[in-house]
Amino acid sequence: MTLHDDVVSTLSGWRPADAAQESLRQAYLGFLAA
Repeated sequence: MTLHDDVVSTLSGWRPADAAQESLRQAYLGFLAA
């Protein structure tokens, strides 16, 4: 597994405590997908 795959997996499984953190999680996932 690459570092990229590990980060995507970790962020995909993370359930943030609030909407601001969810927005940041989505931004990171979008960046990693690009």
